[in-house]
Amino acid sequence: MNFISVDHHNSSMAEKYTIELDDEQVAFLKKVTTSGETKARIMKRALILLACNKGKAYAEIMDIIDVSESTITNTKRNFHELGLEGALYEKPRPGQPRKITKNIEAKLIALACEEPPEGRNAWTISLLKEEMDTRFSFEIGWGSVQRKVADNELKPWKKKCGASHI
Repeated sequence: MNFISVDHHNSSMAEKYTIELDDEQVAFLKKVTTSGETKARIMKRALILLACNKGKAYAEIMDIIDVSESTITNTKRNFHELGLEGALYEKPRPGQPRKITKNIEAKLIALACEEPPEGRNAWTISLLKEEMDTRFSFEIGWGSVQRKVADNELKPWKKKCGASHI
């Protein structure tokens, strides 16, 4: 098999985001790359900036640092738009919104502290899950029920669930 390497990089993008670091920025990036405590993503971005500052070609940077073309372009663009800090560090990501609100959690805790269903000696995680769906029309995963019970230090399978009766 013959594998042909083709450089698809658009030269106009390379020219659009040229990197020219001052001595202070170079010193900072060298410190980042030699500290031994830097996360891999930050390390790669710092190395990309240093390599671009030396005028290295995309293909060479991709080969040496083992990154994609888009990673190089994104790092360079972020440097121009957000500065050195913005190029190295990601913005916090909001993540997925919580499915179990405080209200749902309160209902689960109250349920776990009730008497178990007739014919049962104690609540189980599966019973709590089923009852949440039946009583409150809220489907909750087994793991979520277990986690919320553990987070609130409840033990519904014991005689006393752990909630205070003041």
